[in-house]
Amino acid sequence: MGSFDTDWLANISIKWVLVAVGLLLVLRMSMARGRTVARQTTDSAAEFMESALIAIVLVFLLIRPFVVQAFYIPSGSMEPTLQIGDRILVNKFIYRVWKPNRGDVVVFLAPHLASPDEKDFIKRIVGLPGDRVAVVPTRVLADGKTVASLVAQSNAYNYYQSFRPNLTPDPALAIGQHTDPPTIENGEVAIHREAGDNIRVVPVSRLDVRIDGTAVYDDGQLIKDFSGQQAVTEDRNLTPYGGDPNLEASIIKVNDDPQLILVHADSLSVDLGHVVLNGQPQREGYIKEPPDYSMQTFTVPPDHYWVMGDNRNDSNDSHAWGPLRSERIIGRAELIFWPVNRIRMIRRH
Repeated sequence: MGSFDTDWLANISIKWVLVAVGLLLVLRMSMARGRTVARQTTDSAAEFMESALIAIVLVFLLIRPFVVQAFYIPSGSMEPTLQIGDRILVNKFIYRVWKPNRGDVVVFLAPHLASPDEKDFIKRIVGLPGDRVAVVPTRVLADGKTVASLVAQSNAYNYYQSFRPNLTPDPALAIGQHTDPPTIENGEVAIHREAGDNIRVVPVSRLDVRIDGTAVYDDGQLIKDFSGQQAVTEDRNLTPYGGDPNLEASIIKVNDDPQLILVHADSLSVDLGHVVLNGQPQREGYIKEPPDYSMQTFTVPPDHYWVMGDNRNDSNDSHAWGPLRSERIIGRAELIFWPVNRIRMIRRH
């Protein structure tokens, strides 16, 4: 995050600050020796320059480096907490006294793997040193057991090969990128996909599947006729989809694409994706949408923090490149000060 073009004054380099201080000092000293300007005008100009020097030294050489700094939000990775175009104040002093805590929204110098030019990023601290962090994707449950785990077909920030948890993702049913959560209607679950038909999950009291051409029957009742399709086949193994192998189920595929899942169960439910912290599910009211990816348990090492964007599915964060070293943290985001209609303290929980 950060924008030199729109916030050049707040982020001006120390070199130019020192140049300005030097010019003001030269002007001030030259005025002390000059006699050609009226005394009153000289005194007023000298007072202005002295005030400017004090202000520059306080703001750019003391307050900004050590106390508070303004930043600009250029991306949507922290939506809905922070919107594109928000300007925030970051407390750079607080972590000299206290350690970062869960829920803190922090600005930090991004590691090279996340940003080759190591820009300033802003994310929320989810895990502290020693915490065990995992990400459970959205799941369809049958009587409390997993029928299928649902993950995005691709994730822009899930491709780094040097971060171990992403090397062995759990089996899951790929549903496309940024799809709507599954819905339940008349006891059935519809898994929404960006392209192609939705996948239906149907509970049945007795699993006795028969396929006749393109028609699928269970216990003698017609469930679905895939008229016009070429190949309708059946698979009884839920494991490749992240399902419980102890569930009795039938996956109906059309041209090798899952379209219908019949499962022997009394009822179905949907468990939305979430972070699991030290074995406890986290229900975070500040995130934009549930994560559409999975991540195996990772233990945060000493002097590191686990940081994630509130817009979980569009955030280049720890799930992609690993934990953040503590010395890279610049400060805690405290306040949105612009635009006027967005002025507010930044939510920590």
